[in-house]
Amino acid sequence: MSHIRITPPQGTYGDPTGGGESLSRHTTILNQTNSVMIAHNLNTEDIIIQCFTTEKYKVEPSICRIVDSNHVYLEFGVPQSGKCIIIG
Repeated sequence: MSHIRITPPQGTYGDPTGGGESLSRHTTILNQTNSVMIAHNLNTEDIIIQCFTTEKYKVEPSICRIVDSNHVYLEFGVPQSGKCIIIG
């Protein structure tokens, strides 16, 4: 059985002068799962996804599907523990 802990969006990043577009971040914790549907609630399909193991190695999902502007589906070849960070 896999367990997933989802945290709400954290922080806003962008132009400190207020003249540019700001970005938000969402982090999802993976615990021995090979697939996950993430509700990032960033309200955009323009996202960047990076996943890391608990040993801090970058790992790429074998499938990455943007479901809608607030959800993404990731699948890994083998169960993973660590975290995925979504920026959008």
